[in-house]
Amino acid sequence: MTGILIIATRHPYYGRMAYNLAVSIKAANKEAQICVLHSGRGLGHLSEYQKEIFDIIKEIPEDFSVGTKLWAIEHTPFDSTLMIDADNLWFQKRDPSSLFKELENVDFTAISEGFIDFSNGHNELRTDYFMWANVDDCKNTYGLTGKMYQFRSEVMWFKKTDRVIDMFKTAQGIFHDPQINVMKFGGVVPDELPINIACSMLGIEPHVYKWQPCFWDRIHKLSPNNRKDANLYGAYWLMSTGGNNVTAYCVKLYNRLAGAACYKLGLQFLFTLQPKKRVIEERKLM
Repeated sequence: MTGILIIATRHPYYGRMAYNLAVSIKAANKEAQICVLHSGRGLGHLSEYQKEIFDIIKEIPEDFSVGTKLWAIEHTPFDSTLMIDADNLWFQKRDPSSLFKELENVDFTAISEGFIDFSNGHNELRTDYFMWANVDDCKNTYGLTGKMYQFRSEVMWFKKTDRVIDMFKTAQGIFHDPQINVMKFGGVVPDELPINIACSMLGIEPHVYKWQPCFWDRIHKLSPNNRKDANLYGAYWLMSTGGNNVTAYCVKLYNRLAGAACYKLGLQFLFTLQPKKRVIEERKLM
């Protein structure tokens, strides 16, 4: 079975955003299977009726904050999983089943921004996105000899193959004991760093270099003339609201599209987009 996995842990903000994301997915394809993993107060602000938007609700016993995604392969009910950060929104004119078809022969992939090839020193790492640690430290500590990709974990696809399971278990070990100086996020090791290192150790590469299924206006700086819905739908499957703050354009686009998805399903649009820095206590100091 193939489905979409959303994580809503610790703070009700993520439950509200997970609800909006699920609504936007169902507006694109009512048959799409959605599982939400939650812990703490993650779903605390959702009514029992609102929770029905999810096909599967699974409480997870441990909460590693941003590290939760490294244990997703153990909790997902699906054989093939598209894991999406809760603060994304699906473009309802893009059917998720078409993306599943595109990825059906892929064991693992994720958004990728660049890479460094330790065999020859060639470096295409993006300088306006984090690697979370010094790349030479990664190379020397973990004996990396090939490419290390700069993954973004907000959209990841994976299957329960032996190689992918090994990658996640390796990443879990690095998360618990990185052995190098790490730029922490929210007080913990960002999940992207263990994934970057583990994939390099096992020779796992993205199915398409610089795969970009998700529009994020922090990185994809479009001119006003290119910010047309048709242009976004043609190039991306969904939009991100990542980061502590969001632009006025992002807020306007998100609220309009989330509202339209709710309207299509006959639901009231209740959860407008709020900057994380405004509503999540630990984000206020970041």
